This record gives sequence, structure tokens and C-alpha cells, in this order.
Amino acid sequence: MPTIRFLGTIEAKTPILITRIRQGDRPLTMVVMNDGCPVRVPVIPGETLKGLLRSLAFKRLTDARRRADPAFTMSLEEIYEQAKGGVAFVSGCNDLSFDDRRRSSSPIVSLFGAASPTPIRGRMIIEPAIGQVCPQGAFDWSMDLPDGVRRDPLLADDTLIHLLATGEREKWRRQTMLIRHGAKKKKDLDDAQKAVKRARRAQSPDYEMLETKAAQVAAEIEQFRQGDDYTLAVQRPLPSKPATPAGVIFDHRIEIQNASLLEIGLFLDTLRSWSLDLRIGGGRTSGYGRIELNYSVQIQAPDGRDWQPQWRTIGSLRLDDTGMHLDAADPVLAEASAVWTNAGATEELDSQ
Repeated sequence: MPTIRFLGTIEAKTPILITRIRQGDRPLTMVVMNDGCPVRVPVIPGETLKGLLRSLAFKRLTDARRRADPAFTMSLEEIYEQAKGGVAFVSGCNDLSFDDRRRSSSPIVSLFGAASPTPIRGRMIIEPAIGQVCPQGAFDWSMDLPDGVRRDPLLADDTLIHLLATGEREKWRRQTMLIRHGAKKKKDLDDAQKAVKRARRAQSPDYEMLETKAAQVAAEIEQFRQGDDYTLAVQRPLPSKPATPAGVIFDHRIEIQNASLLEIGLFLDTLRSWSLDLRIGGGRTSGYGRIELNYSVQIQAPDGRDWQPQWRTIGSLRLDDTGMHLDAADPVLAEASAVWTNAGATEELDSQ
């Protein structure tokens, strides 16, 4: 079975929004070494890419199974194993032949691996996509857009007020007053916090008094925000998103080791499905996450003269707004696609 790798780049055509717990208000980054010096660059985690591709592969597999058998169903445990690799690590079967049987019956588990109910190492390695180092050196990756505001349509177009019944008009007026009150309180809080910072730097004796005042204003804001009328109000702040800027190019690599033709075919079909909505991360309805992928396709297999495996470039792969474009001279990819097309509609997802 061949080993295939895809070496290339992912380019952000619009800002990419990927968040983690305790990330703060900055885009997701990691440290790499550049000329012996640590440099922070944006990153798309391998887990994010792997999770996206696994979800797409699971959908392609289940769609094929439902076409062959419209009454097909799965247990909750099977769905978790196939779609996420299981819910937790548990000790499983010790039968040495179980791994081969499991792989042959479940190409998605064979490709992506599973931790439960029996650990299986996936054949696919998806590395993190690492942003290329800025030639000008260090760069502040923080988001440069300030917070926005979601506008009330009745303020944007006052003719809409005539659509409201009398009672609804009164409710809207109360909401509008709350918004104005909130804006004033927010300014008061900003001023109080600035005064606290100045007093702290100057070691002023008024520091504690100013800090108490700022805390009181913050409490007042939180109190009126809990009111029923405020929770119905439409015009409210829209926080900025810690997104990686458009135009950033990430170096990336995917490797599929010793995969069957069926597994390679499923992977190619998954990429083709992804190309129909080529985005990653959050904020999609606001236009975030649109990307473009360009890879060189290489294969490692005996060349017929030397039984030592050699890496050979066999073509290129491009995913963009127009779809997936695969230009490969080696017949293995075409054979893999044909095997998946022929077998995908009847392949069992799981045979216990």
C-alpha cells in the first residue's frame, strides 16, 4: 500500500477565526524559530483541520450508506466512535487480528484513528498549518478592528415604527432609553478605569477611592443589563474577533501512510466535498474563514528498479472557489477514486 503526502500552503482569503479557551483577544499563534530567534506566527491547529476533515468524511460515508440502504441507522456509540474517535480511552480487545478487521470494515476509523472502544492509530498525519514568518520581522497579530455595534432597525429606518402596536412602541421606547443610559454608564466606567490607572501609576492616595467608584459603576451596568427590557434590546455591542488577517500564508503537510485504495479514495472525496464550502473556523456568516489550498502531491513506493521506497512527485492539488483540481500522472489516485466510487455506496460503516 502506498504512502502519499501533500506538501503546500493554505492561504487565508478572508480573516480566519479559530479560538481556544483562555486565548484572550488575540489570534491563535505559536512560537517558531527563525534564524535562531523565537518568532510568534499564526497557526491553524492540526486538530482543527483533522476534526473538520473527519466530520466531512463521516458525512460522505453515511450519505453513501443511506443511499444504499435508506433505513440504515447507527447507535450513539457508533456515531461517536466514527465521528469523534470515541468518548474516552478504555481498554479493549487484545485480539491481534482485531485491528486489521476493524480497519477493513471502517475506513474512517482506519484513516483518522480511534481511542475508544479499542485504540487504533490513524493512517493520516495532519500537521498544524504554520504561518510563514513575516519578512519584516515581528508583527503584532492583534485584531486591528474595534468593537462594532449591532444597530436597531427601527433607528436605522424610523418608518418601521408604524408597524408596531401601541404597547410594542412603548416597549421599544423603554429599550431605547436603556441603550442610551447604558452608553452613558459605559463612558463613565471607561473614565473611572482610566482615572484608576493614572492614580496607580502616580501612587496617589485617591487610588482606593477611585477603584471603589469604578467597581460601583461596573455593578450598576451589570444590574441594568439584567433587566427584561434590556435583554430585549437589539442595539448592543458586537465584540471584535481575534482573527488572523486575510493574506496570511500557512505552510502545511498531510501524509497518508500505507493506506488502502478505498481509504485514499475516501480522503479525496472528502477534499472534494470540502471544496464546495472551502472555509475553516468560526464567523462564517460574517465572511470569515475562506481559504485556498495548493499542494504538491508525492508518493512513496518502490520504483520497480530499487525496492527501497523513493519519494516521487506525481502531480498537484488545488482547492479554491471553483472546486477541487487534481492533476496527477500516477494512476494510483485515479484507481483510488474509482474504488471509492464503486464501493462507497455499499461499504459497511461498521461490522462488529
